[in-house]
Amino acid sequence: MTVSVEMFFDPAGDAAVRGLWDRLEAAGLRSLATTTHHEHHPHVTLTVAERITVNDAARRVLAGLLGTELDLPVLGAFPGERSVLFLGATRTPALAAAQRDLYTALGDAIAGAWELYLPEHWVPHCTLAMALDTGELQRAFGALHPHPARTLRVARINLVDVGTGALTPVV
Repeated sequence: MTVSVEMFFDPAGDAAVRGLWDRLEAAGLRSLATTTHHEHHPHVTLTVAERITVNDAARRVLAGLLGTELDLPVLGAFPGERSVLFLGATRTPALAAAQRDLYTALGDAIAGAWELYLPEHWVPHCTLAMALDTGELQRAFGALHPHPARTLRVARINLVDVGTGALTPVV
Protein backbone atom coordinates (compact mmCIF):
# COMPACT_ATOMS: atom_id res chain seq x y z
CA MET A 1 0.00 0.00 0.00
CA THR A 2 1.54 3.30 -1.09
CA VAL A 3 1.24 6.09 1.48
CA SER A 4 2.24 9.72 1.70
CA VAL A 5 2.88 12.24 4.45
CA GLU A 6 0.97 15.39 3.52
CA MET A 7 0.76 18.89 4.97
CA PHE A 8 -2.85 20.14 4.90
CA PHE A 9 -3.75 23.83 5.05
CA ASP A 10 -5.89 25.91 7.36
CA PRO A 11 -9.46 26.68 6.21
CA ALA A 12 -8.46 29.82 4.28
CA GLY A 13 -5.66 27.99 2.45
CA ASP A 14 -7.85 24.99 1.75
CA ALA A 15 -10.54 27.27 0.29
CA ALA A 16 -7.99 29.13 -1.86
CA VAL A 17 -6.77 25.92 -3.50
CA ARG A 18 -10.29 24.56 -3.90
CA GLY A 19 -11.15 27.84 -5.64
CA LEU A 20 -8.42 27.11 -8.19
CA TRP A 21 -9.73 23.55 -8.59
CA ASP A 22 -13.18 25.05 -9.25
CA ARG A 23 -11.74 27.34 -11.94
CA LEU A 24 -10.20 24.34 -13.69
CA GLU A 25 -13.46 22.40 -13.51
CA ALA A 26 -15.38 25.42 -14.88
CA ALA A 27 -12.98 25.39 -17.85
CA GLY A 28 -13.87 21.75 -18.53
CA LEU A 29 -10.69 20.32 -17.02
CA ARG A 30 -10.38 17.71 -14.29
CA SER A 31 -8.77 19.08 -11.16
CA LEU A 32 -7.26 17.02 -8.38
CA ALA A 33 -10.71 17.16 -6.73
CA THR A 34 -12.16 14.87 -9.41
CA THR A 35 -9.11 12.69 -10.05
CA THR A 36 -8.65 9.07 -8.93
CA HIS A 37 -10.54 8.41 -5.67
CA HIS A 38 -12.13 11.90 -5.38
CA GLU A 39 -10.91 12.17 -1.76
CA HIS A 40 -8.03 14.59 -2.32
CA HIS A 41 -7.46 17.56 -0.03
CA PRO A 42 -5.27 20.55 -0.88
CA HIS A 43 -1.81 19.66 0.39
CA VAL A 44 1.95 19.64 -0.05
CA THR A 45 3.48 16.18 0.13
CA LEU A 46 6.60 15.61 2.21
CA THR A 47 7.24 12.01 1.18
CA VAL A 48 5.68 9.04 -0.60
CA ALA A 49 6.67 5.43 0.05
CA GLU A 50 5.42 1.87 -0.05
CA ARG A 51 5.51 1.78 3.76
CA ILE A 52 5.72 4.51 6.38
CA THR A 53 5.30 3.97 10.11
CA VAL A 54 5.31 7.38 11.74
CA ASN A 55 7.40 7.05 14.90
CA ASP A 56 7.78 9.50 17.81
CA ALA A 57 10.89 11.11 16.32
CA ALA A 58 9.05 11.76 13.05
CA ARG A 59 6.05 13.15 14.94
CA ARG A 60 8.33 15.67 16.66
CA VAL A 61 9.72 16.82 13.31
CA LEU A 62 6.23 17.07 11.82
CA ALA A 63 4.85 18.93 14.85
CA GLY A 64 7.48 21.58 14.17
CA LEU A 65 5.88 22.23 10.78
CA LEU A 66 2.46 23.10 12.20
CA GLY A 67 1.76 26.77 11.63
CA THR A 68 4.44 27.08 8.96
CA GLU A 69 3.55 29.56 6.26
CA LEU A 70 4.25 28.21 2.78
CA ASP A 71 4.72 30.72 -0.02
CA LEU A 72 3.33 29.35 -3.29
CA PRO A 73 4.24 32.00 -5.88
CA VAL A 74 4.65 29.73 -8.91
CA LEU A 75 2.02 28.27 -11.21
CA GLY A 76 4.03 25.53 -12.87
CA ALA A 77 4.00 22.09 -14.42
CA PHE A 78 5.95 18.88 -14.38
CA PRO A 79 6.04 18.27 -18.13
CA GLY A 80 5.48 14.98 -19.86
CA GLU A 81 2.96 13.09 -21.92
CA ARG A 82 0.56 13.53 -19.00
CA SER A 83 1.67 16.71 -17.21
CA VAL A 84 1.01 17.75 -13.62
CA LEU A 85 -0.11 21.35 -12.94
CA PHE A 86 0.87 22.72 -9.54
CA LEU A 87 1.46 25.66 -7.26
CA GLY A 88 5.18 25.63 -6.49
CA ALA A 89 6.12 26.24 -2.87
CA THR A 90 9.30 28.12 -2.07
CA ARG A 91 11.85 25.61 -0.82
CA THR A 92 13.23 27.60 2.07
CA PRO A 93 16.25 26.31 3.99
CA ALA A 94 13.97 25.62 6.99
CA LEU A 95 11.44 23.67 4.91
CA ALA A 96 14.17 21.65 3.19
CA ALA A 97 15.79 20.90 6.56
CA ALA A 98 12.48 19.74 8.05
CA GLN A 99 11.85 17.40 5.11
CA ARG A 100 15.39 16.01 5.39
CA ASP A 101 14.98 15.65 9.17
CA LEU A 102 11.77 13.70 8.57
CA TYR A 103 13.67 11.11 6.52
CA THR A 104 16.36 10.91 9.20
CA ALA A 105 13.75 10.50 11.95
CA LEU A 106 11.88 7.80 10.04
CA GLY A 107 15.02 5.71 9.50
CA ASP A 108 13.93 2.08 9.02
CA ALA A 109 10.27 3.09 9.48
CA ILE A 110 10.11 4.04 5.79
CA ALA A 111 10.54 1.57 2.92
CA GLY A 112 10.26 1.99 -0.82
CA ALA A 113 10.48 5.78 -0.78
CA TRP A 114 9.75 7.37 -4.14
CA GLU A 115 12.92 8.89 -5.58
CA LEU A 116 11.28 12.20 -6.55
CA TYR A 117 10.44 12.81 -2.89
CA LEU A 118 13.91 12.12 -1.51
CA PRO A 119 15.43 15.27 0.01
CA GLU A 120 17.90 15.80 -2.84
CA HIS A 121 15.11 15.70 -5.47
CA TRP A 122 12.07 17.08 -3.64
CA VAL A 123 10.15 19.93 -5.28
CA PRO A 124 7.53 21.10 -2.76
CA HIS A 125 4.27 21.71 -4.58
CA CYS A 126 0.49 21.66 -4.28
CA THR A 127 -1.02 19.65 -7.15
CA LEU A 128 -3.90 21.30 -8.98
CA ALA A 129 -4.41 18.78 -11.81
CA MET A 130 -2.77 15.62 -13.14
CA ALA A 131 -2.56 13.70 -16.39
CA LEU A 132 -3.00 16.74 -18.64
CA ASP A 133 -2.08 16.51 -22.31
CA THR A 134 -0.42 19.50 -23.99
CA GLY A 135 -3.68 21.14 -25.03
CA GLU A 136 -5.26 20.65 -21.61
CA LEU A 137 -2.16 22.05 -19.92
CA GLN A 138 -2.34 25.19 -22.06
CA ARG A 139 -6.05 25.58 -21.26
CA ALA A 140 -5.33 25.09 -17.56
CA PHE A 141 -2.72 27.86 -17.51
CA GLY A 142 -5.21 30.11 -19.30
CA ALA A 143 -7.99 29.26 -16.84
CA LEU A 144 -5.82 30.19 -13.86
CA HIS A 145 -4.23 33.33 -15.31
CA PRO A 146 -3.63 35.68 -13.65
CA HIS A 147 -2.39 33.71 -10.68
CA PRO A 148 -1.83 35.71 -7.50
CA ALA A 149 0.96 34.44 -5.27
CA ARG A 150 -0.44 32.75 -2.18
CA THR A 151 0.81 32.12 1.33
CA LEU A 152 -0.86 29.13 2.98
CA ARG A 153 -0.52 27.96 6.58
CA VAL A 154 0.06 24.31 7.54
CA ALA A 155 -2.72 23.29 9.94
CA ARG A 156 -2.33 19.52 10.18
CA ILE A 157 -0.30 16.65 8.81
CA ASN A 158 -1.77 13.33 7.74
CA LEU A 159 -0.62 9.95 6.54
CA VAL A 160 -2.63 9.31 3.37
CA ASP A 161 -3.33 6.04 1.57
CA VAL A 162 -2.55 7.06 -2.02
CA GLY A 163 -4.93 4.48 -3.48
CA THR A 164 -8.02 5.32 -1.45
CA GLY A 165 -7.43 8.75 0.05
CA ALA A 166 -7.99 7.40 3.57
CA LEU A 167 -6.42 9.70 6.18
CA THR A 168 -4.63 8.94 9.41
CA PRO A 169 -3.90 12.08 11.45
CA VAL A 170 -0.25 12.39 12.47
CA VAL A 171 -0.13 15.84 14.11
